[in-house]
Amino acid sequence: MSRILILGAAPLPFEPRERQYAPNLRTWHFTKPLIGDGHEIRLVAGRVPNTYPDDVDPVIQQSDRGFEYVSVAGSLFQNEVFLKQHYDEFQPDAILGVNTHPSSRVVSIDTDKPIWCDLNGWVMAEAQAKCRVYGNDRYLSHFWKMEREILDRADVISTVSEAQAFATVGELATRGRLGKETFGYNFVHTIPNAISEVAFQHNSRVIRGVLAPEGAFVVLWAGGYNTWTDVDLLFDALTAAMEEISDLHFVSTGGVIEGHDEVTFNRFLKRIRSSEFSDRFHLAGWVPTADVPSYYLESDIGINVDSDNYETVFGARNRLNEWLKVGLPVLTTAGTEISRIIADNDLGLSCPTGDTAAFAQRLIWAARNRTNLKKTAEKAQVFAQEQFSYGRTTEPLREWAQSPTRAPDKAIRVEFDDVDFYSEQPEKVDLERRLMVAREQLVELEAEHNETRHQLGLIHQSKMWRIWMFTIAVRRWLLRPFGVFRKASK
Repeated sequence: MSRILILGAAPLPFEPRERQYAPNLRTWHFTKPLIGDGHEIRLVAGRVPNTYPDDVDPVIQQSDRGFEYVSVAGSLFQNEVFLKQHYDEFQPDAILGVNTHPSSRVVSIDTDKPIWCDLNGWVMAEAQAKCRVYGNDRYLSHFWKMEREILDRADVISTVSEAQAFATVGELATRGRLGKETFGYNFVHTIPNAISEVAFQHNSRVIRGVLAPEGAFVVLWAGGYNTWTDVDLLFDALTAAMEEISDLHFVSTGGVIEGHDEVTFNRFLKRIRSSEFSDRFHLAGWVPTADVPSYYLESDIGINVDSDNYETVFGARNRLNEWLKVGLPVLTTAGTEISRIIADNDLGLSCPTGDTAAFAQRLIWAARNRTNLKKTAEKAQVFAQEQFSYGRTTEPLREWAQSPTRAPDKAIRVEFDDVDFYSEQPEKVDLERRLMVAREQLVELEAEHNETRHQLGLIHQSKMWRIWMFTIAVRRWLLRPFGVFRKASK
């Protein structure tokens, strides 16, 4: 077994904190299977803003049978000396960073131990979306600094989708990591989001008879409204569906993502306030984590709406996984890998990104076909339990953890020179190019030589060749008495 230091995000899903975000879920998703496999784990987790009370201790440490959990304030998580102290004290065999920001902290530690970095979503696509919302391209530099440092040092990288894996391989190429030393080496593994293993319970009434009528058809949104959320489609489709279905009510948990996107949700809120159906929009805000399952279990359908952008192509959606787990029917715009899995396997409803009319029509169909909708959700629940468990999704990580190793290049990047082998200027043609041309010509000549020998061999084995040789021999025998073949005398 291995000693593994993990840097991730706090709070963990089982903690009684106010909010849970994707990085928190991902941290426990990666950690729990490693504990189960018997590895010694120390998890140092930086707290996501607005998840702990202001007066809580900056460091909370607990341990249980080979698992040490250290929840730390954000400022400490940024402190390289603090992280190095945990590394020196724990003396790990390997280090794992879960999510992009913790992974960027991992590679700041001075160590020659193997490092696995998880990139939970492609931050450069997320950066582009934020640039668009805030009208400022400076965010690209902030996110690229984190991504670049990880690409230059990580021995293994995991992504949340196959599409992101391809993007990451491309990034590795630009950083000089795809050289002769790493040919054939699998740098990148896809680990899709898993369904949570935390039990969901209905603790109290939160929607029916509280926000919406008992018999309402409840459409649920859960979580933050991020830079890639198409709130215009969301509002227009809901309004169109409300015109057709008189008992359709929209309930939303979550809202503004403080410090990241404080624009998108407020634009949605502004449109709701001017709507004739504003009394059927119920915005519960950020609710305690313990209450979230009750919202799932009291709803008729969960919806996800993404705009057409690169984050959608490369990213994932935890809310969809959670709804599959609990058996809540889903309707999502297509684009993310999980949305395509849902569509391809008939696990829910989907429609193209940007198609307001199609989204509205599917909502209307769902409200009128509630029994069929529930049967599809039950099928999806079985599928998710089989395909998206913690253990199954983390198989590549668990295998690596048995015997962690460095990448073949030991993070020594190939430096790119300003070389142009196709230059037509003789003075720029160096010896290496001439040798390459000579080798290519030699290979071609050798191939031609081998082909000629092969063809001659076929000719010598043919019946026509034997007949021709026999004819020559007979001709020589018949003409011999006449001296035709005798050498001329001097």
